[in-house]
Amino acid sequence: MNLKFLALGLVVSATVGASFQSIAFADSYGSKKSSSYNSENGGVPGEPDTDGCGLGWQVTRDRTLFASMIRGTTNATIPPSFGMTTGTLGCAKLPVSENEREAVKYADANLDSLSVDMAAGKGEYLQAFAQTLGCGGASDSFSRMAQAHYDAITKSGQANALEVYQNVKREIQADPVLAASCGV
Repeated sequence: MNLKFLALGLVVSATVGASFQSIAFADSYGSKKSSSYNSENGGVPGEPDTDGCGLGWQVTRDRTLFASMIRGTTNATIPPSFGMTTGTLGCAKLPVSENEREAVKYADANLDSLSVDMAAGKGEYLQAFAQTLGCGGASDSFSRMAQAHYDAITKSGQANALEVYQNVKREIQADPVLAASCGV
């Protein structure tokens, strides 16, 4: 009878441990850079990989199942968000905030069509990009800005999605109308 409970306890522990292990790795950021969007892990170009930060990693750095359970529990209780935004607790500071993630993903998935629309100063991809940036109310001004600064934004067609996003954001902040109207 005790042997059945022991076996059941080991199965439950292994299952819970595996769940906590995936939580620990999903909730933490390290310093490696990815080069392109990875839809499997939700990555963004230039974003750090997901391993090695948060309070859980400060408690233990061992790579055992038990240590993963401790990290997972700690990081689930006290998320590493603070460390990710400030670059503390062993976390690399994120180059793209959570709010900006959708705009970068959109730019990455539609970079070629978006680039064509920017050059023309109009188009559905450009309008949708303006929406993801919170510029829906100023989409005409946004389109004119994108066309006028096309070479600077796209680095003459050589920029990746993250660079396009960062360059557009810079141009928005430099334009008084867009700076007041857009959500970046």
